[in-house]
Amino acid sequence: MQAEIAVQKYAELYDLSPSGYYTLSRDGVILELNLSGANMLGKERPVLKNRPFGLFVSNETKPGFHLFLENIFNSILMSNLKASELLGLDEDQMKRKVAIDPNWKFIDELYHSLPLEKYPVNQIIKNKHSIHNFLFFLP
Repeated sequence: MQAEIAVQKYAELYDLSPSGYYTLSRDGVILELNLSGANMLGKERPVLKNRPFGLFVSNETKPGFHLFLENIFNSILMSNLKASELLGLDEDQMKRKVAIDPNWKFIDELYHSLPLEKYPVNQIIKNKHSIHNFLFFLP
């Protein structure tokens, strides 16, 4: 019951915020938005969901918008201490890495390369929970 109250409270804070909030997919499609976000774009929320946000970005600023999407979805924004330690990188060095670095190879216990969707970061994003007992090797 307490969890439901908390979810409702934060849903209301999100929805009633004077700032526009958007959840975008990797390719810039609007997945979620609050009421202020819909008002900023001058449309009803149901009309905006699943539409490309890029339709509301000027032609002059589209390159910057696309670069933003690329950076936000492909860059390491934060890392845990153990990951940094295992890779021999400090926090600042980790943040300058891209999440899918071509020099990093993930392989299974049979030494076969893992497909991109099996990479740890993609597993976490897809399943929305942490992973445990994941084996990997560093070159």
